[in-house]
Amino acid sequence: MRGQGLEPEPADQAHGLIPAGTEIELIARGKAAQAVITGDGTIKVGEKVYATPSAAGSSVVGNSIDGWVVWRVPSLGNRSLADLRSELLELRASQESS
Repeated sequence: MRGQGLEPEPADQAHGLIPAGTEIELIARGKAAQAVITGDGTIKVGEKVYATPSAAGSSVVGNSIDGWVVWRVPSLGNRSLADLRSELLELRASQESS
């Protein structure tokens, strides 16, 4: 993760947890959207590409939103990006301690 801020990094697909081309969905504040995780971990909503889940989510709902929580991955049990990020961090931590 980059730093410890609220927006640490693009949707992390570098270790294969979320492969490039994976479709994600957002339903929040009366809005809905579909997007795709790109090869560099950015998020493509329509023709626009966003560096972070929150930037992509904010573009859909029209104001600030925690994209890590609202974007979900239907192909991975409809889990949020936040849940998948936590899983990846736990995996990394267990590998480092081994």
